Amino acid sequence: GAVSGLLFFWFWMEPGTVIVTGGAGYVGSHTVRHLCDANVHVVVVDNIESGHRAAVDSRAEFRMLDLKDRHALTECFMEVKPVAVIDFAAYCDVGVSQQ
Repeated sequence: GAVSGLLFFWFWMEPGTVIVTGGAGYVGSHTVRHLCDANVHVVVVDNIESGHRAAVDSRAEFRMLDLKDRHALTECFMEVKPVAVIDFAAYCDVGVSQQ
């Protein structure tokens, strides 16, 4: 599936950290678990509006921040220096998510 394809791609990348936005949601949390199983260092960025902190794999680093806060997000990226970003951040209501 998509996760196995993602993990295959990971092995061709340089080692480093992957940021997963929306990593406390259903799909994001499963992806985080698979990445952690593959010994990838993961930083989850989520505001927990529709996700659950308990869903985040304990092996992943968690940062609660809102993606609309550009300053905080910029600081996070400058500190983490990710080699990849996987974006699952969205609202459950498609109309709200597209605003």
